[in-house]
Amino acid sequence: MLYCYVEQGQIIEGPGRLPKSWRNIGALDKASPEQLLELGWLPFIDVKPEYNKDTQYITGSRVITADAVTMNNTVNDYSAEEIATRLESAKTPILNRINTEVNTYINQYYDPGTQQTFTAIYVKYNTQAVKDYLDPVLAWIESVMAYYYTQKATIVAAADLTALRAITWDFETFDETKPDASLQALMASLSE
Repeated sequence: MLYCYVEQGQIIEGPGRLPKSWRNIGALDKASPEQLLELGWLPFIDVKPEYNKDTQYITGSRVITADAVTMNNTVNDYSAEEIATRLESAKTPILNRINTEVNTYINQYYDPGTQQTFTAIYVKYNTQAVKDYLDPVLAWIESVMAYYYTQKATIVAAADLTALRAITWDFETFDETKPDASLQALMASLSE
């Protein structure tokens, strides 16, 4: 339980647990509620009402009575502008995270240098064999990116924080469709 130390109707300390300095001098932590009251330590009562954290916030004031300090809580609504600002602020880290994750996902299979080399070979050699080998890789990357852009658009379009929190993605679903292609195998086939 939390307590406030009150002198002459003013909170001097708390709310918090009984301070160690008091506990060390005479087992105050074992004192009865009546003994604590006599010493000026009043229980702190803070019962929060139900509210929607996405659209509301709580303010309150402390009311000191002879036997307790009670938090008088009030539920307030955010303005439409505040809700919109909070929603936009919440989107930014999610957009950053999905952007990082899509790049990490693709790069674990085909790092940027490999992708650039694939593209250069595709343009330079322009043969059906090279196209047959690389087209599935390019199609796979395109499918991952199409999924990414769909999820990104869903994040941007989220109408409220509840909808935003419900958005998930899983790039690993593309593991099964990833082509078995490597730069080393392609380079070996070109030297034959």
